[in-house]
Amino acid sequence: MIWDVLIVLIYFSVVLVGGFWSQRRAGKNLESYFLGSRGLPWWALAMSGSASNFSLMGTMWMCTVLFTLGMKSYWIHWFWALPLGISLMSYMAIWIRRTGVMTAAELLRIRFGSGTDAVWARTVFAVMAVLMHAGTLGMAYVASAKFLAVYMERVQSLAAAGAIGPVFGFDLSAINPAAIAEITAVIITILTAAYVLSGGFESVIITDVLQTVLLAIVGVSIGVIGFLKVDHAVMDVNMEGLGAWLSLELPWRTAHASYEAFGPLVMTYTLIGALICLGGAGGHYGEQRFLAARNSADAAKAAALWQWIAVPRWLLIAGIVILAMGAFDNVDDPEKIMPMVLDRFMTVGMRGLVIAGLIAAYMSTVSSLINSGASMMMRDIWQPFFAKDADAKYLVRKSRAATLILVAMSIIIGFISLRLSSIDGLWRWLMAGLGASYIVPNALRWYWWRMNGWGFTTGTIVGFILSALMLVFKDAPQYIMTPVLLTASLAGCIIGSLVTKPVKAEYIDEFYCRVRPFGLWSVVRQRCNVSSENIDVLIKPGRVVLNFVIGTIATYAWYMLPVYLIGHWWTGAAWTGIMALLTTLTLYFTWYKVLPKD
Repeated sequence: MIWDVLIVLIYFSVVLVGGFWSQRRAGKNLESYFLGSRGLPWWALAMSGSASNFSLMGTMWMCTVLFTLGMKSYWIHWFWALPLGISLMSYMAIWIRRTGVMTAAELLRIRFGSGTDAVWARTVFAVMAVLMHAGTLGMAYVASAKFLAVYMERVQSLAAAGAIGPVFGFDLSAINPAAIAEITAVIITILTAAYVLSGGFESVIITDVLQTVLLAIVGVSIGVIGFLKVDHAVMDVNMEGLGAWLSLELPWRTAHASYEAFGPLVMTYTLIGALICLGGAGGHYGEQRFLAARNSADAAKAAALWQWIAVPRWLLIAGIVILAMGAFDNVDDPEKIMPMVLDRFMTVGMRGLVIAGLIAAYMSTVSSLINSGASMMMRDIWQPFFAKDADAKYLVRKSRAATLILVAMSIIIGFISLRLSSIDGLWRWLMAGLGASYIVPNALRWYWWRMNGWGFTTGTIVGFILSALMLVFKDAPQYIMTPVLLTASLAGCIIGSLVTKPVKAEYIDEFYCRVRPFGLWSVVRQRCNVSSENIDVLIKPGRVVLNFVIGTIATYAWYMLPVYLIGHWWTGAAWTGIMALLTTLTLYFTWYKVLPKD
């Protein structure tokens, strides 16, 4: 155990040194603090985005649903827009980078102008995004506390058996595992905030690159262990039949309480995922990576690599689930299978490496959310109203204060949520409730020229009110409430836009000429005298649809391949491997070869 602790401490030391290394360059101005002066390489931005997505809470949730639902769980991954990276690499990352703004909320100023409606839209979006950031950080807190509690229970049992003596005179057998786990989660969050406060966005990127490498090593290692320990006979008994678990059939209902209405939920999640894919990077840290790219081509390449770097995460998930299927025949809380598997199968040293890797996943997510959320608190809420003429040093100082406020909010939300909900419940409400409240306005702004700031604000507020009602009426089916929310939000966008004045021509024309979006823009396109020859080959609608279909197949194939491969299901591995290679090769010609030059 000493070696495990030593490995974790070495990891913390390396990460903190890497984070603080960029301190001097980060404090010049807001662009350097929040975007690294737009000079970072695209591959580093991709590695950072992937590490941030490689979250501890998301990984625990994905292990949970794969373990309980089997391969049919891939149907519900539209829930968090699994093909989003394909949408981004095909065109959305290029559009986002061409806006040239600093935050996802500031993009609304470019889209709607500088009038009162634009101010309202930008502010409402920023507030909603900050709430989403705080909620996601709170969920990360819950996941880390649950994960660490399993190890604290292990330490307590070893101490009670006499295997571990007193530490600094303290009897470890008397500890409260849950309390120690929470304290540890708070300490890790504060350490993460420390290097974000110091080095800003560049420190996030540097540490995320280091963490991506570590996470890849951990994913491959767990995958190999799972591959070597497969026993289909034992797995078949423990899971009460592997046939149903391996089935990709989409059932209308299942026996699992949270997913009893499986078919309606999949339809709801597919709708949410499609809207997220149409709307950009979701208003989180994704936009920040693409805005920080050197040009739009680099933004598209970052989105593509981001998608494929995630494969080691699925090696980790597949390895953990397959090990759990062979080791446990009665699991009371499936959300704990990941720490349970790691505790049983990891050797000394290896356990420390894995714990460090999963802490890295947590820190990557937290650092990205903290930096992105603080950027909107500062750039889109504080600066426009209270510090229009402030100098750069003042703004950076206030940005650090915003970071501390966001960290405090996340700890409070996590502390409360840990006692009231599960990871699955939190995650589903954040995505299908709070997150869904602004995905319709977020998407519609790109494709309909007539939408204005009042339409965006109305649609978002209507969605938020209905998402709050989902917390009140907990027994109302999510597959009914979420479509109602989305429909009401769409109606709010359309009515709010049509009963008020359109965006001034000078603003909407500038946005169109800068971004060159497709959709319902004929009025603006004619006014700007832009012909079809001036639209990038890559971003013509037919090419976008082609790449999205091919890319979605490629994404699912690459992410399903580890399960079949590690589980020794060779036919599934062969088919998914062939599809993954063929679709990826096709994208080289249909996407990479026609990337824009700007």
